[in-house]
Amino acid sequence: MSSAADQQQLNILQKAMEKHMKVEQMEEENDKIRQQIQTRQETFERLNQLSLAAATLLGSVDSSAPVTEMSSAKCLSKLEESDAVNGENDHFEDDQVKIIVGKYINHLLSKLVDFAERNPEQIDIFGMQEIEDEMSQLYIFGEDKKIIPTTKPTEGWKQSAAVHHQLFEKLHSYIEDNK
Repeated sequence: MSSAADQQQLNILQKAMEKHMKVEQMEEENDKIRQQIQTRQETFERLNQLSLAAATLLGSVDSSAPVTEMSSAKCLSKLEESDAVNGENDHFEDDQVKIIVGKYINHLLSKLVDFAERNPEQIDIFGMQEIEDEMSQLYIFGEDKKIIPTTKPTEGWKQSAAVHHQLFEKLHSYIEDNK
């Protein structure tokens, strides 16, 4: 009988050891999960800060926004590349006007692009010409007021506008010839 009792105690001890091992294993898994949660929480916090920064940036270029964020305006209109806003300048009101105009240019461009993407069937090639002409006038104004950096005639928007202008002239000529 003692052998049966010993065997029973051995079985109980073995089951207890197995349960203890399982508990230790579960504790290790819990620790790993806690570390993963902590890592994801840190990632979430960084993403949350990034989202708030993006919201601030978007809010600052909204034409209905009551406040212009200086850093956002600089980012969006590339004022750091121009001399539009000078820290040593005593013309604070002029700087504010330039920032607002730069903000308006960016807002208008985003509205034009958004409209064109949402309504491709309503914009034909001649509508695009009008939009490009208006945008070119805004860019020229921005350059004249030193809101945006000056672009060389053979680069960027000036180069594209020149090429498109030639194409539009050929289209108009072709249409006139076929009338």
